[in-house]
Amino acid sequence: MPARTITERVQWVGAVDWNRRLFDDLVPLPEGTSYNAYLVRGSEQTALIDTVDPALQHNLLEALESLPRLDYLVCQHVEQDHSGTIPQVLARFPEATLLCSTKARPMVEEHLHVEPSRIRTVADGETVSLGDRTLQFIYAPWVHWPETMLTLLPEERILFTCDFLGSHFATSRLLAGNDPAVINAAARYYAEIMMPFAPAIRTTSRSSTGSSLTSSPPATGRSMTSPP
Repeated sequence: MPARTITERVQWVGAVDWNRRLFDDLVPLPEGTSYNAYLVRGSEQTALIDTVDPALQHNLLEALESLPRLDYLVCQHVEQDHSGTIPQVLARFPEATLLCSTKARPMVEEHLHVEPSRIRTVADGETVSLGDRTLQFIYAPWVHWPETMLTLLPEERILFTCDFLGSHFATSRLLAGNDPAVINAAARYYAEIMMPFAPAIRTTSRSSTGSSLTSSPPATGRSMTSPP
């Protein structure tokens, strides 16, 4: 799929996997899934939040083909469906710096073989300026991996929620709307993947959704029309 506009400064540049039927050799995917990546353009710098599964890397790389420069690549979570194309993106944009949590850094170095000089760890609550847009990082340990973090774009009141609020559902739409099939997929996703981490999720929900949000794009599945 081509890049899709969320706002004037934010684009979806991920991939929809219509044919995948099993996740982690365990979770059935009757409706397929998606790997969401988001391009955020500030007045001075540009950032990419997450990548896609390596099997569909061509979708992401094609969407970024006309991008002249990428300053930051944000790794919210090191699981392959979100981080698997990080090496290819860093090779395409040699000036880009990878931003990740402190616990993600050794995982990125070991599993993705990213050069340490390309990595910058960010602290919980730290901000990175893109000019007239800002990225603020929110640590969310055990939602659902220990290195997970979320990314807030305060000027647009958008919270990129990583796997939190996600769903395994392949669709060409950006928003879930009131489609009961998408809502059911989100409930199943929570039950199958996120429910064991409910205490951590409650803590993260209280700390990260205090201000009104316009959108809560996840790393997997469609964004809820009315985010919490």
